[in-house]
Amino acid sequence: MEASSELCRHESPSPRPSFTTLSCMHWTTDIRSHLVKTIIDD
Repeated sequence: MEASSELCRHESPSPRPSFTTLSCMHWTTDIRSHLVKTIIDD
């Protein structure tokens, strides 16, 4: 599971849907929402 987010950092998700791509999208969504919360809190 951890390898998925590691792959996400080093290369962009592949065009075709796959488990890794979905994990990558979910991972980036978590980061984005976290950043938004941080900005709003500031």
